[in-house]
Amino acid sequence: MSLYSNRTFLVDSTYPGLVPRKQRTPFSWLMMQSFIPDDVLVHIFNQCIMNDRLWGDVDFRSASTVQVLASVCRHWREVALSNPLLWANIVMLGVSKQSVAGLDVCLRRSQDVPLTIGLCLKPETAQKYLERDPRTGKPSVFECALGSMVAQQRRWLLFAMVCNVFVDAPDWKWILDDLPLLENLVFKAPIDRRYGQPTFHLDLSKAPRLTLLDLHGDIRLLSSTPCVLEHLTNLQLEHTHPPQCFPSVSDCLFLLSMAPNLERLHVYPSCSRLPSERNLPHLVLPKLHWMEVGSHGARSVIGALIAELTLPALGELRIVNDAVRMPWRDEMRVSRNTNYGIPELLARSRPPLVSFTVYSIVEHEPQLIAMLQHMPGLKELTLSSCCTLSHRLLMALELHSQPGTINLCPVLERIYLRRCVFNRVKDESVMYDPRVIEAAAQMITSRWDIPEPTLKLVKTKYSHISLLQKDWRIVRCGAEGLGLEFEEDELEEDESDESESDESEE
Repeated sequence: MSLYSNRTFLVDSTYPGLVPRKQRTPFSWLMMQSFIPDDVLVHIFNQCIMNDRLWGDVDFRSASTVQVLASVCRHWREVALSNPLLWANIVMLGVSKQSVAGLDVCLRRSQDVPLTIGLCLKPETAQKYLERDPRTGKPSVFECALGSMVAQQRRWLLFAMVCNVFVDAPDWKWILDDLPLLENLVFKAPIDRRYGQPTFHLDLSKAPRLTLLDLHGDIRLLSSTPCVLEHLTNLQLEHTHPPQCFPSVSDCLFLLSMAPNLERLHVYPSCSRLPSERNLPHLVLPKLHWMEVGSHGARSVIGALIAELTLPALGELRIVNDAVRMPWRDEMRVSRNTNYGIPELLARSRPPLVSFTVYSIVEHEPQLIAMLQHMPGLKELTLSSCCTLSHRLLMALELHSQPGTINLCPVLERIYLRRCVFNRVKDESVMYDPRVIEAAAQMITSRWDIPEPTLKLVKTKYSHISLLQKDWRIVRCGAEGLGLEFEEDELEEDESDESESDESEE
């Protein structure tokens, strides 16, 4: 009971006159606990289980917690074994024969109560649980566990499976098509090494209560009957390996067409092909206010998806391209001809966009400046990991007071530059370009030295412009209230200089 001393204290404060404080013994504690009403005891047990779910590295945490509580006394055992709510929260961190047996016990004792299930396999240990024995051909431990769960899919309230590892799937075929109670589905399924063989077949036509959907892996979407997921507000679709087929742009548009009230979208399409059997009309999502669209090196998929959308309520947009598949020159050429369709999206949607993030290694700077020209109300700009920027971008962000001049993002409040490289040169020992420092100082002071400045924060991290903090103009702006944060890069240079001087003295 020492693990749940706070619960015992709650009982003590509720029944202060049962036993004098000085005379209390472990047996008197148990006597007080026997006076707790069953419904209160069930609530306390349930809180212990919910808190215990966060502890971590065990195979079958929820069942073991109930078993520990049931072993305290006869009364607690009767309450624990007779109440199905205490057996309906199942979290499995790994699978084994013992945990599968415990899973069957939980499913049986939970009776008809809606289930909350979590299954997580670590990549380093998942392989031995996923593959069948080649000598006997018996189902693997994972198949036994997942089979028991899928058999109860009609009772799922929340189901989360995180097992995105490679496996030689022995002709698996799991069908999820009866989900009347499901509200949250996080399904990161194993990926078949055969690339493209759909292992899990998902039909959401019988999931009217779905509010959150997160899919990853070898999945095939089924559509037995047209349906509308009115409660779906959060959608996440992603792939991590280039040969993986799901989700294509067609899959993304198919799910978006069923979610008219979507508010948040996180999607990484795998390919830009649009099969004729899903020739969907142009989609308008009136409530979508946050979107992240990305790819792992294939720029065309981002533009192919954005071209099919109109987003009048979009407030935050994130573009991610975190891989380079081609030689540097070819990547630059493709970037020069690709603007992801963002100017066209903003022109037809006219959204109140206030935040824009670009996380990309290679970006054509004139294309980036052209995108910013369509964002007059932008308040937050984040550029991350881009190695192809120069002082020209900083000059384009400078405000001009001459009449008739078009200023870029005139109400910008926060600028974040993370791991960006300006004026990339072949000599890696040249860390700072004077033109970059001067352009950055001019840009900041032009946005600060005006009657009503909107700029509030400039933050750089590993961006090779930390010499700004030594510029007298920037020092003055900081003294007058402008938030300035310069991180790490100059500190590392100073430490290396100190170490070199120490070695020379020795």
